[in-house]
Formats: sequence, structure tokens, C-alpha cells
Amino acid sequence: MVSEQLYHTLPNISEKLRFNGLNLHQWKQFIDLTLLRRGLIDYLIEESLKQTDPKYKG
Repeated sequence: MVSEQLYHTLPNISEKLRFNGLNLHQWKQFIDLTLLRRGLIDYLIEESLKQTDPKYKG
């Protein structure tokens, strides 16, 4: 349980990669890659899935 909880937390973000209002592109790339590596990128979708959609994970 503890390891699963640690797996889903974001790593400490260095000052260089923290969103500061001017670095949107670098910050977005960092977040996208972090979520992709952790298998969580599917949570970033434009439209929510309907419960009848086969990709829906309830």
C-alpha cells in the first residue's frame, strides 16, 4: 500500500521546472513525461469518457 502511494506522487520538482508563468512549454513537457512514465497520461483527456465507453475505468 505504501509503495503504491509513493508511486502516484509527483517527484520533487526542481526550481528550474516549476511553473512560474513564463515556462509553460517546459513545465508541460515535464508533467506530460512524468505522467506518461507512470502510466497516468490517460487522465489528461479533452472530453470525459462516458461510462459505456470501453476505455472507461470506473
